Amino acid sequence: MSALEMAAFHYYWLNDFRSELDVCHLPALKIAIKLRDTSWMAGILGNIGEKYIALGQLDSAELTLTEGYRLVRQKLASMDKNDPAYMFAQSDAAYIYSKLGALKRHKQENREALVYLGQALALSIESRDSIRMAWVFYEFSKTYWETKQLDSSLYYAGQTLRIAQGVSDSLELTQEADDLISRIYEKLGDFKKALRYKQMALDAREKLYNDNKKKELNNITFRIKQSELEFAAAEKQYRSRFLLYSVLAGLFVILFIASILYYQNRQKQKANAILEKTLSNLQSTQTQLIQSEKLASLGELTAGIAHEIQNPLNFVNNFSELSVDLTKDLKDEISKPDVDKDYVDELLTDLTQNQEKINHHGKRAAAIVSGMLYHARASTGKKEPTDLNALADEYLRLAYHGLRAKNPNFNAKMVTDFDPTVGKVEVIPQDMGRVLLNLINNAFYAVQQRQRSAAQDLPGLQNLEGLYAPTVTVSTQKTDNQIVIKVKDNGTGIPEEVKAKIFQPFFTTKPTGQGTGLGLSLAYDIVVKGHGGTLEVESTEDVGSEFIIQLPC
Repeated sequence: MSALEMAAFHYYWLNDFRSELDVCHLPALKIAIKLRDTSWMAGILGNIGEKYIALGQLDSAELTLTEGYRLVRQKLASMDKNDPAYMFAQSDAAYIYSKLGALKRHKQENREALVYLGQALALSIESRDSIRMAWVFYEFSKTYWETKQLDSSLYYAGQTLRIAQGVSDSLELTQEADDLISRIYEKLGDFKKALRYKQMALDAREKLYNDNKKKELNNITFRIKQSELEFAAAEKQYRSRFLLYSVLAGLFVILFIASILYYQNRQKQKANAILEKTLSNLQSTQTQLIQSEKLASLGELTAGIAHEIQNPLNFVNNFSELSVDLTKDLKDEISKPDVDKDYVDELLTDLTQNQEKINHHGKRAAAIVSGMLYHARASTGKKEPTDLNALADEYLRLAYHGLRAKNPNFNAKMVTDFDPTVGKVEVIPQDMGRVLLNLINNAFYAVQQRQRSAAQDLPGLQNLEGLYAPTVTVSTQKTDNQIVIKVKDNGTGIPEEVKAKIFQPFFTTKPTGQGTGLGLSLAYDIVVKGHGGTLEVESTEDVGSEFIIQLPC
């Protein structure tokens, strides 16, 4: 096992997929490109696509897996079917096809997912790759599970388990299959079988994770948790001190004003001057707090932008470094007395392709930066025709990536339902973007809090997928005379006694240091006062919340 493979295995067990990409797979891809080993490149692209799916970066996953799909098809077309290596190429192709099927399943494009999985199954059967065949069966089962075709899901999960139990080094797949079968029987109401397969899944998991791995993961988790607690304690102490000083200052001002009013007959002019100065200070403080809220929103955008722009920049760096090496090879070949024209043509072709890819990904990065600079700049207060569907989709992805930048272990399902007839609407784009970002951030916070609560209620349970799936939904709809935007979550919900207060300035239910209480207040003012619309909330405690924006057409 190479050093890169050992490192990848280490990060995989820690569920640190970002480090696995940056430290292992992306450097390996650069080496494979330099060596022009298409088989190796295809396998690495499959690994990269799989990690992007795990990280929720589905656009990057599709870009990577599509390139791998092109390479394996090209490889199979160029080989003789009687070549002994042809079976290995078929196995590589089956791997790429199965990952494309998994990607389509995550994008809820289940019909296309089944087509890719059917191709992957045929290739794995032809290549006699049992373990690949078992993983393909497992993807079939997951796809039918998500489309609620429980009988089909149970059949393919059983096929997965049958093959996995006969293959060594397949404990992970055995555990996954047992767990899925348990959930299927639970849905079917056969709780006896559900409990039996759940126990089998736990037994497989116990074998899979040895004591050393448990200790290593526990130590890492403990250190991370300890750091988080120390940071939270320091931040809480700072916020508490700030609030204490603010309260004391406020009390001092109130007492001072009261004493002046008491002696107003003798010191009327001095009291007026002090009151005017106090009012000026309060207005200045309010302006600073509003600016801090806007900067906090910009910080959330920045974290999301970093994740969005990282992928095209990685491709630009990889292909530019390869182009430098190809240029050196070209210069060396041209300087020889007997120039190999075919080799020179091949080098020029590779250079052209690299430059095209650099140009493509550079434009993609520039588009991301240009769009974000436009939406992050200070509001002019001028309404402009704005594509609300694109704006909502953009801020949904940025809010999710911004949260995952702070908490990589958090995952949530994002659902969009955009009415294509909405078109462009006259709004102030920067202000409406801040409204959407605030509502979406609150939605992700609510589902994250409910997920943590569920984990505390069921200690020791590793997989909560079957019990709670955090979901945030953003939708738009056009009616006769208004545009409706909805941000919905299945989080903690809002208690009845709190609903009436949530749009009040400085009111917040978040812990000290995690909210100023200005976000929803500013959002309400932007929608109602700035755009002549309405902002309402519907919520049920422990079920979820839905914020509804209505704008005039």
